[in-house]
Amino acid sequence: MFQHEPFDSITPLAQVMHKLPVRIMMALPDYVTRNPGAPIFELTGIISTVLRGTDWAGAQRVFQANYWAPDWSDARLAALPRPEHNEPPAPNIVGRIDEFPQFTTRAFAITHFTGLLASSDHLDLGAGRVLPVDELADALSTLQTRLFILQVLPSESFPRARDLAAMLVRRGTPAVLVIQTDNQADLNEFFLQMYFNLAHDLPLVEMVGYTNINSLNSIQAYLATCANAAEILNLREYRAALRTRLLSNLDTLRRLQAELRPIYDDLTERGRHTTEDIDDIFGQTDQSLSAAADEVGYALNDLERIPERWDHETEGIIPLSQVEQQTQMAEAQANDLAARSRALQRRAEDELPGGFGTSTRGSAARPAPAEPPRETDEISPPRQRPGHAGAIPDSTPREEAPPEPEPQSDWLGDVWGEVPLPAMPLPGEAPTAAIGSPDEAGEAAPDMGYAEANNDDSWIDRQDAPADDLFGGLF
Repeated sequence: MFQHEPFDSITPLAQVMHKLPVRIMMALPDYVTRNPGAPIFELTGIISTVLRGTDWAGAQRVFQANYWAPDWSDARLAALPRPEHNEPPAPNIVGRIDEFPQFTTRAFAITHFTGLLASSDHLDLGAGRVLPVDELADALSTLQTRLFILQVLPSESFPRARDLAAMLVRRGTPAVLVIQTDNQADLNEFFLQMYFNLAHDLPLVEMVGYTNINSLNSIQAYLATCANAAEILNLREYRAALRTRLLSNLDTLRRLQAELRPIYDDLTERGRHTTEDIDDIFGQTDQSLSAAADEVGYALNDLERIPERWDHETEGIIPLSQVEQQTQMAEAQANDLAARSRALQRRAEDELPGGFGTSTRGSAARPAPAEPPRETDEISPPRQRPGHAGAIPDSTPREEAPPEPEPQSDWLGDVWGEVPLPAMPLPGEAPTAAIGSPDEAGEAAPDMGYAEANNDDSWIDRQDAPADDLFGGLF
């Protein structure tokens, strides 16, 4: 028999987005675990059956089981059943909780207590401890519990448990499910169907009611809910948030490409004036940005298809947890490539003669350009490509530059006759002193480490390594 009773109370938790993984706390007092006849819901077995389409690590990214069971050893927890996962007992298949209620910043969307009531408004925690309803409501609020399951033992009064559920909902607990049975098989069948419905994102009342409960004759079930708790366990907002995060990553990757490609084009045209094949490194970065953008596109497509895939019996919300992984990877890639792109732009400013500015990092002031005198003594800022940040509008005709001298084998000049900075050394090599620096004049230069002198851009000097190694194996 199943009964649903909605209340007029409002829960603020309905304004907080529900997301994966769904953390579940099983609370089992010692008087329950020591009773061989007590029906105990096999949470790990249900998770294993509902999410049999993935391994246990993947299942934990959807449903994460945690136990408060003071009478159970770690070995007992490690041996909890997982019928669809042929894996040996392991210490990390569930989390252990030392205290109940546990006041923590971690959220437990579902808290499942099995036991007795010490009185009409107190839970019996065993070992002489009781928990008043006010403290229980505060604890559930702190834990951000969306559904509190009160499974009372057969000897308990079901009407008294139902009254306690109503007290909790009036105090703001979103939903309380009271269940009672003395039949272990019916108990497991009920929760198997309920968690299957949860894995397919059904609304709360349907999640509990669509369980063939009327055919499970031994079960009594009562659901009390706040007025705004109908979708308290749904993931619609979470899907929308994932889409926003993926689109943001895609915008970041496209912006980085738009910033780097003009520099890359210029490097390709004037590659003989650069050192250490920096244009090749720009090309590799551009390809990596394109590949990362493609991966974000695939994740967006997977996200759009998730509602129709929820109808698949073995998938449920497994694809949603996979999109979460794809989103996290895309964010890490975007952050890494953004840092590398900034370093490449700084390197281009050092390497390109007159194209993207000059730098004096790690060296003395550079000598005046060795070019014919200009009509003014003012030193104008270096010109940059049109549209580049810091570019100067070319409002007046530019004087033709003198013919470029024929390069020698050791020629270091550029089209303006300036003396460029020396090439950055490879890791482990000593930096080469700049021409005209205090070292050349016989003065002692400050002792600067390689990373300090070169603004920690030394990773760029690894362009001889394969592309996979260059970008940390991400691609």
